[in-house]
Amino acid sequence: MAAGTITSNLYASGQQAASVYPGTFKKVVGSIVIPANTSFATTDILKMCQFPGPATFFDDFIIDLPALDGGSGLTWSMVDTLASPTTFFTANTTGQAAGWIATTASTHGTLGANTNGGTGYASGIELRLVPSHASTSTTGAAALTIYFEVGYHNG
Repeated sequence: MAAGTITSNLYASGQQAASVYPGTFKKVVGSIVIPANTSFATTDILKMCQFPGPATFFDDFIIDLPALDGGSGLTWSMVDTLASPTTFFTANTTGQAAGWIATTASTHGTLGANTNGGTGYASGIELRLVPSHASTSTTGAAALTIYFEVGYHNG
């Protein structure tokens, strides 16, 4: 079965775009359930959450990936939905075996600057995980869950 578009639990609960007041910081915690026997293509989209506007800045992230690929082909990117999307990381192989992807010293300093050129998101955008390389393997007989935490603030 192909993944297609899969949304996190935040969409089902209506919390995908939690508001944040000026000068405050917010963290959202969510999960994305991947059905059993799923294979991934580069056209698939895993919707994590939305950032409300205006002047919302992306601060940090932690993504906990289970082993999603029995082979070695699957890689991930994380992007926003601007007209010219910001790519926060690309070709990450963590999904081939279980592991974490997190804000590092090299990415943390650029997250705010990358948020729409340092001005913050003017209106709501989505944060997405997308396969940057397809996998012919499937996730196996059991459903798997990706967990994540994303921090943002209003400048």
